[in-house]
Formats: sequence, C-alpha cells, structure tokens
Amino acid sequence: MVEVLCSLGSNLGNRELNLTNALSSLKQFEISGVRQAKIYETEPVGLKEQPLFLNTAVLFETALAPLDLLDTILELEKQLGRVRREKWGPRIIDIDIILFGQERLENERLIIPHPRFQERKFVLAPMADLIPQVIPPGSSFTVAQLLEICEDQSGISVFTTGVS
Repeated sequence: MVEVLCSLGSNLGNRELNLTNALSSLKQFEISGVRQAKIYETEPVGLKEQPLFLNTAVLFETALAPLDLLDTILELEKQLGRVRREKWGPRIIDIDIILFGQERLENERLIIPHPRFQERKFVLAPMADLIPQVIPPGSSFTVAQLLEICEDQSGISVFTTGVS
C-alpha cells in the first residue's frame, strides 16, 4: 500500500456536491484510510473569466499502480460528467494525483509529483491541512513551508459548507 494525495476541484453546478460525489465515488475503488482537507473557495488560475472553484485534497492508501490509479480517476471524472474542452477551463470535477508516496514518475501520461503543485495555493493549502510536515519528492521544503513561500496571488478562503 502507498499513500496518495489527490487534489479535487469544481466550479460548475453544485460545486460542493460535485466534490462530495467525487469523494464518495473514489471510496468505491481500491483505497482505504481516506482523510479529507478543508474545502477552499479559490479564484481560477490560467483562464480567469470563469466561476470560482471549490478545492480540497484527499489522502488515502492504495495498492493500485500510478497509471492504474490515473485510469480509475479519468473514468470517475467521466462518470461524474467531466468534459475536457479547454485547458484550465470550467469543469464539473477535476481530480489530480499530486503525490504518490515518495515516488517520482514522468511519462507521456503522468508526472508525479504534479509538475505545478508548488505554484498553486489552491493545492498547497489543502495539502497543508493533511500533511504539513511532509517534504515532497524533489523538494527541500515541507508542504507548510511551500505554502508559506508560494508566490501565487490568487484569492483563497476557507469555504463555509452549505453556502455556494
């Protein structure tokens, strides 16, 4: 079993319900020990003219190999209504594998750790809720330190459940 951290985001429809449905669906697969971070409301990165996102992170253990987990996540996104139209565009659900234990992987389908996680507060803040003292592969800093030094100026605030 390996510990995996995934980032989840939604900015279309009932964003909170989309995250809840994604987490429930993930639990149906070969994972255990699921822990979820707080939910944050965040400004979009990249394509700015779109609704605000809700973002969170989940930490769990799995026996799946990285590419098998990726295939599972892509199928899950599709089942939940994700349609890939444009890079950084609006989406019902987005699930990214950020960390896969201390593994480093780079191929045409998947890069672990996620190549831009250190640049994004919407990923780092939920990570810091779950694993603040972990030093990600290839880094000299803990997740909490990475959040502290992150230069991302996008707005981010803790989301109050039930208000969307």
